[in-house]
Amino acid sequence: MANNVNNNRLSNNKKNNNNTKSDSTRSSGNQAKANSTGSKQSTATSTKNDQSTAQKIKPASMQESAPNNAEKLDDGRNPQNKQPATHFWWLDFIYFVLGTLALGGIATLLGWPMFKWGTYATPPAMAPNWLFPVMWTIIYITIGVATFCMWRDKQITSADRKFNLWLYFIHMAFNITWPLFFFRLGMPIVACVWLAIIIVLALITTWRYFVANIASGIIFCLYVMWLIYAFYLNIAICMLI
Repeated sequence: MANNVNNNRLSNNKKNNNNTKSDSTRSSGNQAKANSTGSKQSTATSTKNDQSTAQKIKPASMQESAPNNAEKLDDGRNPQNKQPATHFWWLDFIYFVLGTLALGGIATLLGWPMFKWGTYATPPAMAPNWLFPVMWTIIYITIGVATFCMWRDKQITSADRKFNLWLYFIHMAFNITWPLFFFRLGMPIVACVWLAIIIVLALITTWRYFVANIASGIIFCLYVMWLIYAFYLNIAICMLI
């Protein structure tokens, strides 16, 4: 009987020890879960705080970067710049108007003596000789003004502005050499073909100017109308030779 009692006590003690161990294991597991949950919550809270701080800082950085972007648009070095490189409009005006008049002077030197028809028969609707230098002076001024309006337009990109300027120079190179063929060399047929090329280039330039700036395109149309009249005179003289 005494042995049975001792055996029962030992078994009870073992059960109690096992229960105690299981309770401690459960409590430690619960504590670990609680710690992990708390760490996750703290991590999420810190992430939210960082995001809110970044959102608060972002507008300030954007405000600081805005002047820098404006400076890039103003200094003319940005390839997508919509402002002309020269900020003084009157310098551009003088440059284009006087520059175009200077090219007209070169045309006069190349074709000298100008407006001396010689043995050419004058066609109908022939303007008096004094009107031609006056009209060409006005025409060269209008070309310079139209180019100035295109150059100073704020909506045109830098690439389009430079392309239009190259087109202007190419067209003027053909323009100033026409008197050389017609007056000095006495080649009216070659001059007629040359003038047809000038009209084509002038029409392309007019379209490009009109897209860039409506005023410049309208002003350039006056020059095209005068070219068409000159082309009529050139063809008529060739037919009367």
